[in-house]
Amino acid sequence: MLQTLVAEVYGPDYKSQIELAAQIKKIFQQTAGVVDVDWYVEDPQTKYDLKVDLDKAALHGISPADVTRTLQVGLTGANAGLLHDPTSREDVPIEVRLARSDRSGIEDLESVKLPLPPGDRLRCKKSPTSSKPRLTPVSIARICNRWFT
Repeated sequence: MLQTLVAEVYGPDYKSQIELAAQIKKIFQQTAGVVDVDWYVEDPQTKYDLKVDLDKAALHGISPADVTRTLQVGLTGANAGLLHDPTSREDVPIEVRLARSDRSGIEDLESVKLPLPPGDRLRCKKSPTSSKPRLTPVSIARICNRWFT
């Protein structure tokens, strides 16, 4: 017969809780018949805080809300409508989101391009193959400062 052992550790501060939980985990691991010991403690994670440089953003006509929304869509996705497929029983939702490989690191997110507002002429460049100017999107890294915590 299989039984599950669970230990919930409470205490006055997080550090003491982790120390006691580590001791309990070690006891579980050394106890005969106890297998598959695990705990739900998050490993320390690097937190990135992107701060929009308001002056740089304003020069490109981009608001902090534009940056936030672009990253939000890239990371968590956004519903872009429905695909009406005659071979499917139901409509298929279309979700716009970056591929996992394009949203797995801070460098990937910093290279995300922000759309320029209509009529923006600050970023116009002539294409080498065409005499017609084209708008070049601005990357997030150009208007954000990165902070680590």
